Amino acid sequence: MKYTSIIILCLATMGLWLGCGSTSKTVFRATFDADKVNEPPASSPAGEPVDDQIAIVGAEAHVTVIRDITLKSQAMRIMRDMHSSDGVAVECIPIEGPYKDGRILVVYRAVNKYVNSVPFVTTLLSSTGETVAELVLRDGNFQVVSGSGTDTLSVNYAADTLYVVLIALEMTERELNVMVTTGSSSESLESKPFVSSTATDFGKLRYSYPGSSAFDTLPGSSVVDDIVLTHAHKD
Repeated sequence: MKYTSIIILCLATMGLWLGCGSTSKTVFRATFDADKVNEPPASSPAGEPVDDQIAIVGAEAHVTVIRDITLKSQAMRIMRDMHSSDGVAVECIPIEGPYKDGRILVVYRAVNKYVNSVPFVTTLLSSTGETVAELVLRDGNFQVVSGSGTDTLSVNYAADTLYVVLIALEMTERELNVMVTTGSSSESLESKPFVSSTATDFGKLRYSYPGSSAFDTLPGSSVVDDIVLTHAHKD
């Protein structure tokens, strides 16, 4: 993985959320270094763990690997065309799921290419498709959707600016924690209930642009890299 100082900060916070006496296992990882540029990412990311999966929902031409100047790496670009009501999504499916207990930790770094754009949505889903947690990028704002409603964070994003996201799910308590870092600023939101009160497990991570005619005149382009999902449990 290509760590930066803010990723290290996120991982340090991850350690605090884990607490002492915990064992963790990486259940999904995608860095896109081994993928061909200008083509869709491999359906099974290179390296460990084996058998984790990437699934593209919608036109594959809207999901390609590029060399991104801001991220300084090969990364996955997800696009939505202007004047199109077609949605596109990428699903990251971990090994050995679904997960009913312990903690699920999701970390990734990304860049949004536009501020005035179609909302870019990161969703954590149960094995039956229920929404567990959601992070929405809309008009320069990060919005966390939980069972308590929508919280808009004080940190903002600009076009072509790196941000790092850490999401932790407490599966037994059915609570979520979110930390977003942009530049030298970061904000955490903790102990929020799952969006769906009936979600009992975690199945997969989804990045998406909605398929809605309400956003027909807006573009959408986000670049994501270093996606890591970890399952942790107490010893």
